[in-house]
Amino acid sequence: MAVDEDSGSLSGPGVPLWILCAACLLGFFAALGLLVGNAGVFGAIYVILTGLPPAVAIFLAAGGWGYLVVHKLFPPNAGDGLKAVTSVAAGLWVLATAVLVAGSAADGALTPAIWWPVMVAGWALCAYGCRGRFRRWGLPRRVRPASLIWIPIAIAAGLWLAGATMPPGTVGGITADAYDVVSYQLQVPREFYEAGRISFLPHNTYSNYPLGAQMLFLLGMCLKGGALDGVYVAKFTHGLWAVLAAVTICFALPGRDDWRRRSAAVLLATAPMVIYLSWLAFVELSELAYLAIGVAWLAAWLDRPGWRSAAMVGLACGGACATKYLSVGLVAGPLLAIMLMVCIRRPRRLGQLALACVVCAAIASPWLIRNLTNTGNPVFPLASGLFGHGHWVNESVARWNAGHAPPPICDRFRLFIGSFLDERGPGPVLWVLAAAGALWAIISRRKAETLDRLCLGLVVLQLAIWAMGTHMPVRFLAPAAVPLAILAGGLIARLAWLARLCPARLLPARWGGSAPPVMLLAGAIVLNLLIGVRLYRLELRANLTSGIPPGLNGLYPDELPEMAFISRLLPPGARMLRVGDARVLNCPTGTLYASAWEMDQLVHITRQTRDPVEIIRRLHDEWGVTHLWINWGEIHRLRTTYGWWPEIDHALIDGLITAGAHDVPIFNRPVPPEMKLDGRPIVQLLDLPKLRGAAN
Repeated sequence: MAVDEDSGSLSGPGVPLWILCAACLLGFFAALGLLVGNAGVFGAIYVILTGLPPAVAIFLAAGGWGYLVVHKLFPPNAGDGLKAVTSVAAGLWVLATAVLVAGSAADGALTPAIWWPVMVAGWALCAYGCRGRFRRWGLPRRVRPASLIWIPIAIAAGLWLAGATMPPGTVGGITADAYDVVSYQLQVPREFYEAGRISFLPHNTYSNYPLGAQMLFLLGMCLKGGALDGVYVAKFTHGLWAVLAAVTICFALPGRDDWRRRSAAVLLATAPMVIYLSWLAFVELSELAYLAIGVAWLAAWLDRPGWRSAAMVGLACGGACATKYLSVGLVAGPLLAIMLMVCIRRPRRLGQLALACVVCAAIASPWLIRNLTNTGNPVFPLASGLFGHGHWVNESVARWNAGHAPPPICDRFRLFIGSFLDERGPGPVLWVLAAAGALWAIISRRKAETLDRLCLGLVVLQLAIWAMGTHMPVRFLAPAAVPLAILAGGLIARLAWLARLCPARLLPARWGGSAPPVMLLAGAIVLNLLIGVRLYRLELRANLTSGIPPGLNGLYPDELPEMAFISRLLPPGARMLRVGDARVLNCPTGTLYASAWEMDQLVHITRQTRDPVEIIRRLHDEWGVTHLWINWGEIHRLRTTYGWWPEIDHALIDGLITAGAHDVPIFNRPVPPEMKLDGRPIVQLLDLPKLRGAAN
């Protein structure tokens, strides 16, 4: 192989296309089969075949709708790759906003009969936008050796789909990320779907977050015709955001340096953080995609300032802010801050910066308007002291502020250092290569490329905001993976450039100067993939410890052991109130609960009366509660972290049991040795009709 003198791209005699395709398929199925094993392979394949196509359909339709909306705004010099990924990103925002508006405006709008035609129309628009390019497309018989980079990407795809076929709630148990998935990331869309409309949920604080990604989860549920049937579509949808980010870096970054683009794309695709997050129905990968697109447009704006490219930067910033509040500090803030620094030296561009800010605010505004309507605070539950705390009581505000405040300085330093070693972070490989690339950019100063300076500034700002303004979970650093990968790709590109300048006596000409960077990149990819495999095995081990069978891939939430167990305990028509436990995705429809910040029905009633007979009567008659599920283990955890309502204690529950002359609850889960609950059961399930009948 040789390095093209003009662009730094790999060239050589070429590889037959069929060999590349066969190697990619082999790598994909080998990774998938190695992880899921014989017990889970059929379930995994079934879930992939039934869940992945609707997710891909959403992205293809988004490309059509996005092209319709923004194609007139593209600068004339924008490349086809950048136009394509921007159209998809804009279309995903369009679809999410359409679901929000339609679901909020009318009952019965969340049905397959409405949204499948929207998908078909999006596909038609996508085909129309690509009409002039179909004629130029063709499959070559041979491809450049650089195309072998698709093999590790195919292996990473196998890791992604292996983890994504594990049921919701079974990934992220070690880091408590599973809690978020089953308590609001999927539960909130589920409640919207089962209610037939999008409304205010006063019992779940997180339903007031920007839900741009969750609206796509809800769209997947609509396409599948069922909430639980759509949970895997949601997981695949989240993973496809990472695909969009990698495609953006590979095909949409400015410049002709193939080494940088391909290396950065594969390092991002195989980063342990990206692989791990692709297994979860989360929102962080949407931040990655919007930031990658924002970096590409900002680099284009720095090269050729213009109103259209500035507007595209604002679109990327707004799209990220519509999926997560933290994007204001970790995506939009750093991008717009760099624009501001440029405008300080060139004041004539301040108008373009203002346009980017206006577009960003407009794209994020649907969620601000929704919150303002529901709570009076456009950014609820944030800034409650400035805009008000809505339906919360003062205790909720105090506990929220305490629980989400940055840790003490000594703890911040420990968490900061730990983030570099955390296997669920960007990964040691990416940190080291990016640090070396940043050091090179600092030393070379004016010779450093625009992308290097841009990404170095982004990483510095992101780390500062993450360390000083958040409570520092490592997954909050997910957007930093984009500039880190680009810096690492820049380092490898420079090594290729240096290798070309090396005298022949030091580096044999037959190597063509490609051996050193190829070996470094190959080693980095292997280490990343090994960490990804280790993360999967850690999750599997945690599931086995929790009693989930080894062939879990392909199970639906209602097939999990806890759901089956609850279904056996509850009679038909029962309605359960989960006290202290918001993990309700695996519970029957209509289960009552409250997040850690709101008062559930039991807390509301006990603040008015402590009479056990009256409490039982009101729960049963006013709320239709037939069973109380009290999770003392979770209550104990909340009391020692975020805080919990003092009204709910053992004396209250003992009073209910005594008043009902019911000596033993129908279910007691024993306390694990590591939990100290004064010999009490970790979980109790009370039958209110029996209690009420005995009390009367």
